[in-house]
Amino acid sequence: MPSGLKTAEAARLINASMRGTGYVAPTGASKVELTTTAPSATANGTPVSGGSYADQAYPTSGDTATASIANSSAISFGPMPAVTVVGANTKDSNASPRYSWWGTLGTSITTLSGDLITFAAGALTFSLNNTP
Repeated sequence: MPSGLKTAEAARLINASMRGTGYVAPTGASKVELTTTAPSATANGTPVSGGSYADQAYPTSGDTATASIANSSAISFGPMPAVTVVGANTKDSNASPRYSWWGTLGTSITTLSGDLITFAAGALTFSLNNTP
């Protein structure tokens, strides 16, 4: 599954760690937004809309000493509209959201109206590494 940091978030981290500029944390807890077109480092994709779909909180717990974090409990979306989900973004809770991470699904998920999509605990993992 291709995934990574949004370019703007990567720039904020690099500027803070290399130039000593102040890093401003996102507003509130992160949310997961599902998309019907592929997100990327520079594009958010098209968010799911309709049905009773709503972005969901990204629950986390534990230590990030491994430079990796995963959802600590299941995340459920729905009832969904009839749609095909191909990716996801994380964003903050601000009214004008700040996007941080993106990813595409290994296999797209097609729903019928009223279906639920659930990601098991540990299924949505984000990590930083120094592998080129």
